[in-house]
Amino acid sequence: MRDTTTSLNALRNAYLAGVSSVLPNVLVPKYVKRDGDTLIVGETTHFLNNNVYIIGFGKAVINMVRPVEEILRNSDGSSHLVRGVISVPHRIRDIIQDSSLLPDQSSKVQIYEGAENNLPDENANYAAQIIVSSIENLAERDLLITLISGGGSALLPLPKSPVTMLEKQEMVKKLSSAGADIVELNTVRKTLSDVKGGKLALKTRAKVVTLILSDVINSPLDIIASGPTFPNKDPPGAALDVLTKYKIDAPSSVMEVMLDHKPIEAAQLRHVTNYVIGDNNLALNAAQNFLQTVFGENCFIVTASLQGNASDIGKSLALLSQIILTGYKQGTLGDCTQFQTKPKATMDSAGKFIEPIESKSEIVFENLLESLHVRDSSAFLRNLARCVSDKKPCCILFGGETTVKVTGTGTGGRNQEMVLAFTVHIEQLLSESQPAGTVGFVSAGTDGIDGPTDAAGASTFWTAKENLYKEAQLAGLKPESFLVNNDSNTFFRNLQSGKYLLKPGHTATNVMDLQLLYLAL
Repeated sequence: MRDTTTSLNALRNAYLAGVSSVLPNVLVPKYVKRDGDTLIVGETTHFLNNNVYIIGFGKAVINMVRPVEEILRNSDGSSHLVRGVISVPHRIRDIIQDSSLLPDQSSKVQIYEGAENNLPDENANYAAQIIVSSIENLAERDLLITLISGGGSALLPLPKSPVTMLEKQEMVKKLSSAGADIVELNTVRKTLSDVKGGKLALKTRAKVVTLILSDVINSPLDIIASGPTFPNKDPPGAALDVLTKYKIDAPSSVMEVMLDHKPIEAAQLRHVTNYVIGDNNLALNAAQNFLQTVFGENCFIVTASLQGNASDIGKSLALLSQIILTGYKQGTLGDCTQFQTKPKATMDSAGKFIEPIESKSEIVFENLLESLHVRDSSAFLRNLARCVSDKKPCCILFGGETTVKVTGTGTGGRNQEMVLAFTVHIEQLLSESQPAGTVGFVSAGTDGIDGPTDAAGASTFWTAKENLYKEAQLAGLKPESFLVNNDSNTFFRNLQSGKYLLKPGHTATNVMDLQLLYLAL
């Protein structure tokens, strides 16, 4: 158990290293610099003359403010910043533990809180109105620094009339529960909003420079926070197609706005420059560097584009772990074009039959790699083969953002659900063969919050002798029942007093999720 604890602690610390690498106070000074009365932002230069304004929205923007203000402040204490307005999550100032990351007492930026449970609400809507009113009368000589991070969509709702705030909120809830991904959600948000899809930038004549922390796979600027300062690339009817796909009924006001939708063109936003200052790749690289100092060179990044149903991804990662442990035993990966599983029927606490993990006995390995969005399968197999033949520990790193299709009534988040699914499936796969080896797995969100819970994610482990599944059974918990009910947070809270949950609190950043898998003999 000691070795298992050591490996899980290393994975947890690697996650924290990844988070630390994408904190705003680290990233902002790399993109925003000052030379006298000249402000250099990325590749653009701007003359400073008490003409700078700040707006922002997202989970991390409250921590982007301070480094920007410090750069704009003069040696005598005066500042070229005139004023600012940001929209941030409910109670975030009470939750962030390090107050030195927050705006200081001399800040000229007004802070509005809203979007409780990461859903648009009237508080966020009011903040959006204040943001719009603060930029409408700016002149061409002014510079508007716009700070955007994950969560920005919910914190800048401002629905387009006649859609009401409640109607827009209900649409987002229904789509999220149906399993819509972030791209699909933001496609609908852009259409129903008066500020998203480039519409916010159209409301000012000032030069706009946007600093973005990306929480979207591949960082498409029209999708991050629903692209308030970037042209809408969605074809006409795209939002309606999303509603049709998930069979969502919409009120007449929503249909009216969708049918009247007119995308913003690039030519209309020539006064705007956008920069992505941090993304999932940066966090993955930092986590990899940390793990290499602990476990050696066999730590490799597989993808920053992991997506799909969280429970399905957990199952795929369990299958991958089975292959690697079998490879350790045989000394080679052998022919990985297909492998066998032995489905194991289980029952939940109510006596309801739970479908086996795989109804087909033969699974194509290529499909497994595809489900995990492996970006270079040849390199991945070479790395695995080296680890297996040398019988060396290996760490496999994934990044991205999955979804949960809610069918139960429990409480959880995509990362906790993935870890719970991994726990269930790896036990079913390995309970009979009992191979030698240790497996550790962590999945957590870089923003520190996973769903409507106080955890960022969770960790799990497996060995033939001891594993989390057995611990749960001894505690009277049936993991399958919690998984079926989308109740992962309740499961982990009730197991060992929440020992396997990751609870860093709001981290002040957001670049999607990290998945870290460790295997060793």
